Amino acid sequence: SSLMENRPPTSSSSSSLLLGGDFAGLSATFNPTDGSFIPIPERLIPEELLKWGQEPKCLEVLVSEEDGKKNSGGMEAIL
Repeated sequence: SSLMENRPPTSSSSSSLLLGGDFAGLSATFNPTDGSFIPIPERLIPEELLKWGQEPKCLEVLVSEEDGKKNSGGMEAIL
């Protein structure tokens, strides 16, 4: 019973909560069969990095989203 007392409260409405913001992360691709690294396509790598043999193993991914409120900025306010 002491484990239950230490748990944070949960709410069924939290799953419908819309949050906005900026999120950053890294993305790499691996072969699902043997786990080997799948290289980034050369068309996505700057020539300068290729000349120096600096092939990145992952890409940085940036995602922005609005909070779902009308006129909270972004395209809704511009239109």
